Amino acid sequence: MSPQDRAGIPGHPSPNATFLGRMTIGPARAMSTFLLREARAVWKGDALHRRIWASHALQLLVVLAWLVLVCGINPLAYFVLIVYPGTALMLVRSFAEHRAESEVEERTAIVENAPVFGVLFLYNNLHVVHHENPMMPWYEIPAWYRANRERVIRENGGLVYNGYFDVARRYFLTEHDTQIHPYGRAPAVSR
Repeated sequence: MSPQDRAGIPGHPSPNATFLGRMTIGPARAMSTFLLREARAVWKGDALHRRIWASHALQLLVVLAWLVLVCGINPLAYFVLIVYPGTALMLVRSFAEHRAESEVEERTAIVENAPVFGVLFLYNNLHVVHHENPMMPWYEIPAWYRANRERVIRENGGLVYNGYFDVARRYFLTEHDTQIHPYGRAPAVSR
């Protein structure tokens, strides 16, 4: 049985569904999945992907030259100390952002009391606001949330966390949510 098949089965949490797993193996999983998908598109001759990756390769060479020649930073150290932790930090925001619920309004989380991460994530910690008002500028989100807090919490079923440390405390080694959608596993999308 694969880890994906075990996800949601009591006693067999998906490593990516725990906070520790999301921070440690989550970046490797996200990067490898993305790069494999992109490599397939390039390999199959997708002209747009080839142009994007050719441009990216040139820009990457410039950044690597700058890192090594100007800053004296080892590219491996840059990956281990900057890229991997940065990706893990990005995955902090998305970790508890959604859950599988039959009621659409109850699928989106709110992470309050996140003054540093709130700004860093452009207030997407108040993700339910983004779903209700996707075109709202990020800097208007906190005031709108405060003005509509009671209604929003009532409508989202009370899915509120008291900061990201609360999320980490609750789900450090415990699965956040079942990986199986309430209407059953979604069929694979053919491409």
